[in-house]
Amino acid sequence: MAQQTAVGWIEDNIQSDMTFMEIMGLIRQAKAIQKEQIIDAYENGVSDENESNLSGLFTNAEEYYNKTYN
Repeated sequence: MAQQTAVGWIEDNIQSDMTFMEIMGLIRQAKAIQKEQIIDAYENGVSDENESNLSGLFTNAEEYYNKTYN
């Protein structure tokens, strides 16, 4: 089964009768999903033999995410 994107997850979970606070909760959850997907992709790319120069720039995936997206 293919992994779902954070945007796809919101599409599947948002409902027309949700309050603003409920929607904001979905957005926070989707951001957490996106962060994990980015970290996983970084870790998978760094462990690949064909990795470019990312592994030398950051000590770990969390640092990569924080410096790139925060």
